[in-house]
Amino acid sequence: MVLSSLVLCGTTQAQSVLLEETFTGGMFTTAFTTEGGPTSDCDWVFAPDAVDSVTFNQDYTDTVPNGGNFDEYFVFIDSDACTGTTSNTVDAYLVSPAFDASGGATLTLTFDHQFKDFTGSTAAVEVYNGSTWTEIAFWEDNVGYPNPPVQESFDITTAAGGSAAAQVRFHYFATWDWWWAIDNIRVMAGVVGLDEGHAQHELKIHPNPTADFLNIRLDGYDAYVATLMDATGRVVMEDRLIGPLDVSSLSNGLYTVMVRDRNGKRIARAPFVKQ
Repeated sequence: MVLSSLVLCGTTQAQSVLLEETFTGGMFTTAFTTEGGPTSDCDWVFAPDAVDSVTFNQDYTDTVPNGGNFDEYFVFIDSDACTGTTSNTVDAYLVSPAFDASGGATLTLTFDHQFKDFTGSTAAVEVYNGSTWTEIAFWEDNVGYPNPPVQESFDITTAAGGSAAAQVRFHYFATWDWWWAIDNIRVMAGVVGLDEGHAQHELKIHPNPTADFLNIRLDGYDAYVATLMDATGRVVMEDRLIGPLDVSSLSNGLYTVMVRDRNGKRIARAPFVKQ
C-alpha cells in the first residue's frame, strides 16, 4: 500500500474545514462530548452561563479570559470551583466528533486557550488515528495568563494517520487548582502544492508498512533530501536521496517523510508505518 500527501511549498494554499467548534450560544455546536476519569469530580462547562463569583478566581482579582480571539462563549473547566476542597480530583476530556483525515492533505489544528496552572495541574492535546491516541502538546505552566488568551497551531497530519475517523481531545488533570479555557477549535485540511511555477507531483513510497528499507520516488521533480518525523513532529532522521532509506533502527509506529529539493524547499510529504 502506498500513501501519499502533498505539502505546502508555495505562497497560497486552498483549505477546507474538517471540524469547527466555537461554542456559540454557550453550548456545543458540533458533536463534541465530555468524558471524565474514574475519580474525576467535575466536568467541562460553558461561559457565560457557568461563570459565577468564584470562577476564574485567584485572590478575587481575576477576570474571565478575554482578548485575542475569545468572545463571551467558550468552554472551560475550573478545578478550584468544582468542589472547593483540597481532596477533589479532576481528570476530564473534551472530545471532538470524528472527522475524515484520509484525503491526503496537510491537517492543521488551531484553537485559542488560557491555562492557569497550580501545583500539579496539566493540560494536554491528543490526536486519534482510528486506533491510538497520540499526545501532540502538553503544558504545566501558565499559557495565555494573564489575559489575553493565545492561539495555538499544530500540524496533526502524522498523528491523524490518514484515518477516516480521526479525532482530537483536550485532557485536563488537576486537584484543587485553577482552570483551562478553550475557544475556536478548528481542523483545516490544506490542498497544497509546490513552489510557484511548478506543477504538483505525487510522492510514492514503498513498501508501506516497512520493517527495514523505504523506497522514495517523486516523478518529474528533483527530490534531494528526505526528512523523517515521528508522530509528535520530532525529526528522527535526515538523509540524501541516493537510494533506499534504512529505517530499521526506528521504533515501530507512524512517521512522516518530507522531501526537499536542492534549495531546501519542501516539495512533498507522505505518512508511512514502521513495523
